[in-house]
Amino acid sequence: MDNAKHYLRSTLFAGVLAGCALHAAEKSIWNYAMPSADAVIYINTKQAEKSMTPSLWKRIQEDKNKALEEDAEDRLFDTKNRDAEAVINLFLHSMVPLKASIEGVAMISGNVKGDIAKLLQPGKDSAVPMPQIMKQNDLDFYQYKLNGDGKIPPANFTFSLDRDGLLHFRATVNPDKKQQLSLSSNNVSGKPTLVSGLEQKDLSFAAVVRTEKLSAIPAGSPEAGKMKEFLDKLNTVSATGRVQGNSLRIDLVLNAKNEQIAGELHQTIQPVVKQLSMGFSQQLQGLSVNIKKRDVQITGKINIAAAWNLIDRVTRKPSGAEQEQFGKPKE
Repeated sequence: MDNAKHYLRSTLFAGVLAGCALHAAEKSIWNYAMPSADAVIYINTKQAEKSMTPSLWKRIQEDKNKALEEDAEDRLFDTKNRDAEAVINLFLHSMVPLKASIEGVAMISGNVKGDIAKLLQPGKDSAVPMPQIMKQNDLDFYQYKLNGDGKIPPANFTFSLDRDGLLHFRATVNPDKKQQLSLSSNNVSGKPTLVSGLEQKDLSFAAVVRTEKLSAIPAGSPEAGKMKEFLDKLNTVSATGRVQGNSLRIDLVLNAKNEQIAGELHQTIQPVVKQLSMGFSQQLQGLSVNIKKRDVQITGKINIAAAWNLIDRVTRKPSGAEQEQFGKPKE
């Protein structure tokens, strides 16, 4: 009898664990990457906080919060000490005319419902329009419409917060039909996506792009022509980043149409990477180019502290003494 009770308890406990694991897997942000997307972008700001050297993280947050406080009057939302994890799918339907759509989800810390309330109560001088509010399955959907003016194509944007606090969003440029009201679906089919396999790497960001449709870019200038020629040689371009202590590990992979093209790209890129390493020796560490069959791999680390110092020098406002030394800015 005791053995039977032990067996039932063990079975029940295992079932509860399996159910929790299944629920967690269903709600994983990565599962919202779509197999048919032309590009997938993943962002996780929490990874940096978790993995960065604490003193460096504290310094960056202090600098960032100071900048946010200075611009507080110009910002609709309070973004101090908030994190976000998101998956964004891009579908490029046409380059000329431009027709594209974006669909994804985001888990954002803080009071997201309060953010939405601010959108619904803009100031009288606010440039933010009021969204159209619609209901479906007891959920509120908020939609913005942009009519376009010849220079800017028409577009619409819809978002909704589900019952678990996951923000679903969809945007379309040059829409052919009315924006549908629905939440993004999990990739329940299990079909591979552009980011398949990356979910196990604890990343700050990932971006993978299919270049086939991008290569349809009009070659209206020499620069566009060179870009088109470059994209025609590739299948995909991927980039990932992961914070480790004081560094951001970067991995860039160019997947070429064949091994011969990969070899040519490898030879072309090597001197460029060498020049970058020399020009930014403090910021870039261990930058290297390797080739593996059709993949040209560029790897290295960014010294976050050195890069932050560079950004600070470029972006900070000059002090009074510096203005006197270099002359006051022109009115």
